[in-house]
Amino acid sequence: MSSILLYCVLTAVIALIGGLVIGRQLAGKARQDHEGEAQVKAQQLLEEAELQATRTRDERIQQSKDKFRNLKNEYEQEQKQKRREFDTESQRLKAALDQELTERRQGVLAQEQAIKHLTETTQRQLETIQHKEKELETTREKVQADAEHQRNRFEQQEEKRQQKHETAVADLQAKQQEAEAQIHEVQSQLEKVAGLTAAEAREQLVESLRNEAQLQASSYIKDTVAQAKLTATKDAKKVVLETIQRTASEHAIENCVSVFNIESDDVKGKIIGREGRNIRALEAATGVEVIVDDTPEAIIISGFDPVRREIARLSLHLLVKDGRIHPARVEEIVAKTTKKIEEEIIEIGERTVIDLGIHGLHPELIRMVGRMRFRSSYGQ
Repeated sequence: MSSILLYCVLTAVIALIGGLVIGRQLAGKARQDHEGEAQVKAQQLLEEAELQATRTRDERIQQSKDKFRNLKNEYEQEQKQKRREFDTESQRLKAALDQELTERRQGVLAQEQAIKHLTETTQRQLETIQHKEKELETTREKVQADAEHQRNRFEQQEEKRQQKHETAVADLQAKQQEAEAQIHEVQSQLEKVAGLTAAEAREQLVESLRNEAQLQASSYIKDTVAQAKLTATKDAKKVVLETIQRTASEHAIENCVSVFNIESDDVKGKIIGREGRNIRALEAATGVEVIVDDTPEAIIISGFDPVRREIARLSLHLLVKDGRIHPARVEEIVAKTTKKIEEEIIEIGERTVIDLGIHGLHPELIRMVGRMRFRSSYGQ
């Protein structure tokens, strides 16, 4: 039994050793096979990886190309959009610039027209002033000549009055001498006829002559005083008139112009109008001269007739307030204003004559009284 056991043990040992040897051989072969398969798989994986990398690279390249193409298209679209916007903005700016240039050109033309009209108006005004200065100089010389003539005439009248006075005194003395002679004659006659004493006759004669002398002296004094009053009144009137005429020249220009105030100088262009049509229509309709110069926020209305100046001023006020300023509108407004002023003149005249208690006055005289509301005399 021990031999069997030993045999079993030896058999097991030999089987184990054989199994180990076979297992090592099998393991080495398996390892070799595995290594070969691993190399093949590794080669396959490497090839697949290279293929995958190639495909990935191609895909990435294609994606990059597509992305580049898309970006390029987007960039081109954006550039086209920007170009269109730029063209639109350029056209808008060009149109705005053209419009601004047109407006400025029109403004320059309007300013040129205004300057031209102002130059013409200034020239006309200068000529008018020169003409007025000549007239004033002529009037001054005439007034001085008249004053000299009146002074000479007054001196001559004084000399004549003095001569008359001396003549009257001489006549009075002659009459007094004649009266004394008559007294002596009457005294002699009385003494002879009436048998009066010289003293009584002298008293009667003196009383009679005194009454006669007083009567003649009173008459002479009355005539002299009346003549002196008449002459003094005339001379006083002449002095007053000469004084008024000398001082009136200082107010002549002030009483020939009116000032129309405006809110802004932009209104001046509307009042002048294209090529000065509006202002010429206003001047033709009112008969005054409208001066638009560089005076800030003011327009000068020049004319000798105060009623026409008032019509022009009210017409300008209505035109500026309405805003529609053109020749036809100017004529319409001036016609309405003229009618309104005429009605106001008649109303003022009627109210004045009623206040003064005057009745039955002619309508034309009433109208003249009403016109005095717009009139000044020698600066008063």
